[in-house]
Amino acid sequence: MKIRGYRVEIGEIENQLLNMHDVKEVVILDELDNKGKKFLCAYIVSETEINVINIKEKLAMVLPDYMVPLHFIQIKEMPLTSNGKINRKDLPSPDMDVVTSTPFVAPETELENLLDGIWRGILGVEKIGVNDNLFEYGVDSTSIIKFVSRLSTDYNIQIPIHQVFKTPNVREIAKAISNLMINPVDVSSERMLLNANNLQEKNIFCFPPVVALGVVYQRLSEILDRYAFYSFNFIESEDRIEKYIELIKEIQPEGPYTFLGISAGGNLAFEITKVMEQRGDKIEDIILMDSFYIQDINPNRLTDEENRKYASETVELMLKQYPQLQSEGEFFRNHVGEKIRGYYTYLDRLINSGQVKANLHVIKSPSSESKHVRGDINLWQYSTTGKYTICNGYGDHEKMLDGKYVEQNAILIEKSLS
Repeated sequence: MKIRGYRVEIGEIENQLLNMHDVKEVVILDELDNKGKKFLCAYIVSETEINVINIKEKLAMVLPDYMVPLHFIQIKEMPLTSNGKINRKDLPSPDMDVVTSTPFVAPETELENLLDGIWRGILGVEKIGVNDNLFEYGVDSTSIIKFVSRLSTDYNIQIPIHQVFKTPNVREIAKAISNLMINPVDVSSERMLLNANNLQEKNIFCFPPVVALGVVYQRLSEILDRYAFYSFNFIESEDRIEKYIELIKEIQPEGPYTFLGISAGGNLAFEITKVMEQRGDKIEDIILMDSFYIQDINPNRLTDEENRKYASETVELMLKQYPQLQSEGEFFRNHVGEKIRGYYTYLDRLINSGQVKANLHVIKSPSSESKHVRGDINLWQYSTTGKYTICNGYGDHEKMLDGKYVEQNAILIEKSLS
């Protein structure tokens, strides 16, 4: 079964609920909302009144958000067929007017009303409480980008993409915006935690491809939810390596560390590893997804005109790949385009020289080609004194983190870390 495009294990959800105190029986069904979208509904038999908010909080600690049921209905007993099996057809239908377990609180300030209206327009719902968890409405990476884009383009309000992951409700986002207006931050240095629960085994720090946005790893983080995925955007300042290291150390002061980078993100991960190892840090594994080892400064360095052209092509490729973001084209061409131009300038001057001690795991696209990428993917084998592996992955260079390919590549990443 799939919910919002994600594979859902019903048995795992039911087992987690049965482990909770006073839950005697449970059945999980997939239902359709008024727009024909699937959601999960849990039917629970318990001797005491259930606390839906507490149950959701406990499930969120051990399950990804898309596996936490939207509705919980307590019943006295399970309806049975003449054969003694649960009669699912006789289970009561959920109240479609109840979208979230959080008590509805209307927007109060002008800013809250503004944010609420933007989210209602993006998500296509009639009302959202200011304390409601936006992810319960189906928010994903594309809708977050739309939200940030519209704030920037229509209202000249700049917030980092990771803010929605950090504070996923209207009231807290409004507070964050107010604080940013008083104490502005370097948005280009943003770092985001793409997933979170209390059972994650290790941190994986992810570096962006030439599209310059770390949010591209969101789907991967939801599949490999046993790990905490911290993702970075491209940092435009020249001291970017130092800034990345500072941000990494804020989360994990000591090693061993695990890095992941697709395309140019792999080159960036390698350069950060060299500096950290020189300072005595241990980087255990670097996973390079279709990254190309660069051994020479680009002899055909881009002119300003070519840089803008390639950045524009990259933006258009991203908009084509994610047609739901077409309406945010202006935001991408201006704000994201500037980051991409900076990334191309960095790559033009980059040389991946030297060796690291970290294990290198290369996952190669079947096509392994992109007109915007230079270098030789096979040269990574000479750049480590540690373990080196290479295997064929799934999907073209630009599609390894998308659709069905990301699930297949996630299996290969899991093997690299085992």
